Amino acid sequence: MTVRRPAALVLALFVGATSAAVAADSLERLHPEDLINPFLGPAYTRWLVGPVGQLAGEEERTLFLLLESNEEAAAFVEEFWSRRDGKLKRQFELRAAEADKRYSESGLLGRRTDRGMVYVLFGDPDKTEWEEHRDIDDPHIELWTYPKGAAKGLNGKKPSRRYRFARDGDVMRLFSNDPSDPDNRRRRMIRRIREPPRRPWR
Repeated sequence: MTVRRPAALVLALFVGATSAAVAADSLERLHPEDLINPFLGPAYTRWLVGPVGQLAGEEERTLFLLLESNEEAAAFVEEFWSRRDGKLKRQFELRAAEADKRYSESGLLGRRTDRGMVYVLFGDPDKTEWEEHRDIDDPHIELWTYPKGAAKGLNGKKPSRRYRFARDGDVMRLFSNDPSDPDNRRRRMIRRIREPPRRPWR
């Protein structure tokens, strides 16, 4: 049974919410599936997916996922931006619109893809290049490099020096070479299922 919370109560909780602690990395590890609110309409159900989820604190994300109507969501979004610098919102909107043009893929708005998220938060990389796979099971990598003295992004953190993206099905995702990374293990498992086993060269 779902307990309904009046919009006023949710907004009162929201006003008292604190920002999440700054992570050591430039991005918090957030999975899109955990940011979807299925009780809201199409305009809001995925609102947290992408760079907004990185701007929001942990309590803000939790409170948004408790909302049960578009009216509550609209009030929440208005309050969310009113508590932030107007210049940040304008820069966010400009970059998000550009990300939608550049990085939309497989039915996803560009701002909600991994490349779009990094672009919205930190702007254009200093350099973009392709990196051949290091392991026979790894895909080719699109490598973004940011300068060492890069300014802080919209989330208040400096970008990492490098971001690697690789194709995962129909979309490009952030890629880790770390074998212990669960996303990397899942990606390799899916690839092995899809591809026939390699026969030894004779």
